[in-house]
Formats: sequence, C-alpha cells, structure tokens
Amino acid sequence: MREAATPILVGCARLTVRDGEHLPSPPSPQGLMVAAARRAIADSGAAPARLVPRLDSVAAIRTFADSAPQFETPFGRCENYPAHVARAIGARPRRCLYPVVGGNTPQWLVNLLAEDIRTER
Repeated sequence: MREAATPILVGCARLTVRDGEHLPSPPSPQGLMVAAARRAIADSGAAPARLVPRLDSVAAIRTFADSAPQFETPFGRCENYPAHVARAIGARPRRCLYPVVGGNTPQWLVNLLAEDIRTER
C-alpha cells in the first residue's frame, strides 16, 4: 500500500528544437521552458485549472548563459526562469528554485522535491 506522502511523477515533457527547423522566430530559453511546462501539465491528464493552482514549487536547471561567462548572450537574460515560467502558466508557487550550476543538479532537485513531499514540507 502506498502512503499518502509517497512522491509520484504526475506529468513530464521534453521539447527539442533542432538547427535548421523552419520556425517563424527562434524560441527564447524562457519560451522553451514555458512550452515544456505546458506539455508536462497536459501529460499529467489533469485539468490545468485544477493542477496549476496546486503547484507549490517550480524548478529550473541553470542555463549555459547563466553558468559560465563564455556562454553569455548579448541579448539580455532572465533573472529568475522558474518565476517566469510560473507566471506564464498562471501558477503562484510558494517557491521557485534556480540552483547553482552542477552536473548533478537535475537529480539533486528531484531528490530535494521528493524528500519535501515525503516529509510534507
């Protein structure tokens, strides 16, 4: 029997744009994140109007441009990708996570969020 605080994945998505694809304009990192978030919400099978208000955390992996000076872009930057995504999908999470760069960051975020669910933080 599963406990009520057992972490489960309710939706996921991936969005890839390849060089040479015919797009009206190149997508921004924020646009890609928002599109992936919307796909994950759809993948959950829940009505967005029911799911989105219940999101309490939004996390994003640090971009290359925010991770190392050699990847900086001359086109400006977003200071808080998770907050941008939350606003774009209509969420009001209690926290937005945009941790420091590291090769283990994706797994660290999964572990952190799963532990929060397990301990009901």
